[in-house]
Amino acid sequence: FGEQVASKDGLNDPTFVPEGRQNAWLEWIPEQWNDFCQKHRNANYLILGGDISDGPQTKTLGVDSFATSTDDQVDMAVKLLKPLIGPRTKVYGINGSGYHGGEAQGTCIDKRITEKLGGTFKANVFEFEVGKEKIQVAHGAGTTNNPLNYLLREIMLSKTDAQKRKIQSPTIIERNHLHLMFSVQDSAGVWGVLNGCWQYTTPFMQNKSANITPSIGGTII
Repeated sequence: FGEQVASKDGLNDPTFVPEGRQNAWLEWIPEQWNDFCQKHRNANYLILGGDISDGPQTKTLGVDSFATSTDDQVDMAVKLLKPLIGPRTKVYGINGSGYHGGEAQGTCIDKRITEKLGGTFKANVFEFEVGKEKIQVAHGAGTTNNPLNYLLREIMLSKTDAQKRKIQSPTIIERNHLHLMFSVQDSAGVWGVLNGCWQYTTPFMQNKSANITPSIGGTII
């Protein structure tokens, strides 16, 4: 799940949107989110991939947010995520980027949201096994706009690192951050998955490229 609660272009519960700050995106997306929650509630695992909230917005002095209080953002995200959690759902969260997570201000919003939902925070990398699959989740880096090259590089690095450490390498690698939905499988059958987001195109993203529209949604494995 991401990105980012409290952004004027993000996913927000209508009850938290200040009067006069509504826009077409904020009116449309809650219905899509409610539909997603109804379809996918009570999964075995709910993995929060970082950058759940917009954070303090230090780069733009808060002009792209309608709530820069980290306490408010935690409460907003928790209210949105609770409908996804059922009796069997185990919740895990990882760190996003420090800019959105509030680390420069001495807090970690992703950690606070995860723990307030009764979940376990796993810092920067979370690996777990389900049957024959070993899944590795990390927020990821935003150094490239080419998802194919990025995921293939992550798969290659995971194999090299596992060989060095003499452990089993992941069979599924999941990353976030780039706001795009993309997947690729290498010749050995390892899947690289890039998770989408719940945020529309922002001025920050348009400055990177005029031709990258975010993918709305989540990854179901």
